[in-house]
Amino acid sequence: TKTADDTSIPETGQDVTFTIRITNTGVEDVTVTSIIDDKFGDLLSTAEAAWETAGNTAPITIAAAEPDEYFEFTITRWLASDSLTAHTNQVDVIVVDDDTTTATDYDTETVNFEDVAPEIDVTKTADDTSIPETGQDVTFTIRITNTGVEDVTVTSIIDDKFGDLLSTAEAAWETAGNTKPITIEATGAEPYAYFEFTITKTLISNSGVVHTNRVDVIVVDDDTTTATDFDTATVTFTDVPPAASLIKDVKEALVTFTVKVCNDSTASTDPLTINTLTDDIFGDLLDAENSLLQDNTCVGLANAVIPYGE
Repeated sequence: TKTADDTSIPETGQDVTFTIRITNTGVEDVTVTSIIDDKFGDLLSTAEAAWETAGNTAPITIAAAEPDEYFEFTITRWLASDSLTAHTNQVDVIVVDDDTTTATDYDTETVNFEDVAPEIDVTKTADDTSIPETGQDVTFTIRITNTGVEDVTVTSIIDDKFGDLLSTAEAAWETAGNTKPITIEATGAEPYAYFEFTITKTLISNSGVVHTNRVDVIVVDDDTTTATDFDTATVTFTDVPPAASLIKDVKEALVTFTVKVCNDSTASTDPLTINTLTDDIFGDLLDAENSLLQDNTCVGLANAVIPYGE
């Protein structure tokens, strides 16, 4: 007989231990001369090593007895099948008795493979999540991470606001030196393999309504099992207050200034004589030729005498 310790295993593979038992069901002692497995080859030396480990001396001899005597040994092999094709193997055993008469028997064992679905994690991030309502460019990074144990091929990338992004992603994939389609290997553990690309869009919202968009990604493994994941990114808009400016220009104006000179002396015997009269902006007010002044009546005050108290 040939039995496996696990007859249904994941397609990605695992060790399977097969137990091969040879039972003497006859009345003659027998010696094992051949053990051939159609997948694992000649197993006689493996069996004899187990026989000797049990304290016996080769060759393997199984006595005739009641109940039947037997000898068994194990082999462990790694089995995997991305195609999900079942593994079936056959072992053939030949024994001989003391007068060289032979007997033969065989057994088969089948191990099935369970489909392992791919797994991905999709993230979408914006380089700026709060922008002025008047608008600016925002760059979104979309990352597809293979978190499973199956290599995957990206077949669809759909954004609910920006549409089909697969061709954009594939262009970035090729720019990085790869060949389409986008294929992300499985590492089976962290750090996981990933592929990411960016898109840049101008966002504006005079109403201040928040921008939220979602990207959905579909991948497929080598036996056409799919996986999907999505993520969203949100960008808010800050209010931009109104602004105004006022410029007032005076191009030309005619202003009349009144100049009054008083004698404020405390001595009644001291009259005041005007010798000079100067303005810090318009200059000599007694100068009849002063071009900064029009209708200047101050010129008549030159050498004028102002009595006490006037």
